[in-house]
Amino acid sequence: MAMSDELLRRGLDWLDRYWHNKLTAAAAPLIASAVVFWSFYTPQSNQISLAGWIAAGVIGLIVLIIWLATNRLPRVAKGNAGIVIGVLCDDPAEDKQVKTDFIANLRQLIQNGGHRFQLVELPSWSLEGLDSFSTMDQLLRKVRGHFLLYGRVKLRNKDGKPAHLLSFEGMVRHRPVPPEVSQELRTDFSRILPRKVVIEKENDAFSFEATAEWADVSAYYIVGTAALISGDVAYAESLFKSVEKKLKQERVIVEQIKEISRRLPQRFRQLYTAWLPHLYDAYFLTRNKQYLVKCDDICSQLLLYEKTNRRAMTVKAICEFVLRRNVPAAHKLITKCRDDADSTWWYSRAFLHAYQGKMDEALSDYRHAFEGPGTDKSVPIQCEDFIQTILKEEPDRIQLHFCLGLINYRAKEDYAVAAEDFGRFLSLVKAEGFEALVPKAREFLANCKQRLIAPAPFGAKSL
Repeated sequence: MAMSDELLRRGLDWLDRYWHNKLTAAAAPLIASAVVFWSFYTPQSNQISLAGWIAAGVIGLIVLIIWLATNRLPRVAKGNAGIVIGVLCDDPAEDKQVKTDFIANLRQLIQNGGHRFQLVELPSWSLEGLDSFSTMDQLLRKVRGHFLLYGRVKLRNKDGKPAHLLSFEGMVRHRPVPPEVSQELRTDFSRILPRKVVIEKENDAFSFEATAEWADVSAYYIVGTAALISGDVAYAESLFKSVEKKLKQERVIVEQIKEISRRLPQRFRQLYTAWLPHLYDAYFLTRNKQYLVKCDDICSQLLLYEKTNRRAMTVKAICEFVLRRNVPAAHKLITKCRDDADSTWWYSRAFLHAYQGKMDEALSDYRHAFEGPGTDKSVPIQCEDFIQTILKEEPDRIQLHFCLGLINYRAKEDYAVAAEDFGRFLSLVKAEGFEALVPKAREFLANCKQRLIAPAPFGAKSL
């Protein structure tokens, strides 16, 4: 009886130690089948009955299914951002305490975040390759996670008192990006992750909770940065705003939290700077004002972090005009760009002058626009399209036809279209109002017709 108990104990110890080994997937079903075979073996006939063969096969299959089920790694559900935690402890007692005081707190914090985060805890048996970066990277991909915080917890003596020593590493999964961008993310990791934490055992409950809060903020920030790098700007914005909110409520004041506070404004600037052109291009292509409404919000946010961002001021001016017809506000924003060497801002201010009927100022600004350097060759086309949109909404702004003629004549050198624009202006102009432009329009129209017949020598242009 004692021998049977000893064999059973050894068997259970072996299973506990080697159950998660891949070789056990083959060995355990075979051993179980062999035991069944032995129980059905009849020495007299030196045979195993059909029932024995069937029972052995069923038992072997059941053992294999149990092995597969108990060795299956958790997975992050589709649509969720996976925060993966892998912590290896010295002994089962410490493992239980860490899960209660650290991982449980972190799980609660993440669930309270209100985002599509899912915390996945890696079982201890899967962490044999804890010291191998490539092994942990494969593990992160296997569980479909996005952020992995992994390390060891050891119980040691510090100043004569027992203390938990936590050592962490981390990695993040994102779309392929240039090496310099990936390096920037690694730099973030090295500066904000809770890599080495010492927690006195007498005060471990609160300290574990504080460390969980620290890891929670770090996770949101890192995943937000990865989302930004991967191009998911809307999700990145929501995560960064959560980090901002958490920082205001945070009880833990450590250097890494301060580093996140210092870096967050830069991340917001990068986010809005990257997002703005995509939204404006979408508005330019579709003229859907919903894109411009979002542009308006993003410009306001970007100008909070970078007051002199000229792209934000230019698009904000367009928003002021298109969404609210606030010409003074648009004019003020555009004029703030006067130090910009690029001539784009001249086009914008010339339009605002023309819209108000101040054609002398408009002609002066257009002259600067045509003569100045421009980095974006599509600006004249954008201006033409924008003016045509405004004319559809306000057809009585006939002076804008003259502006279209100027743009096509000087900036685009499309004399056929310019002739149509000047002709349309002349057909709509009344006896009073813009009579001073009539001679200029007739002169431009004549020049257009002449150039269409015989192109003028290079450089022979006038406003």
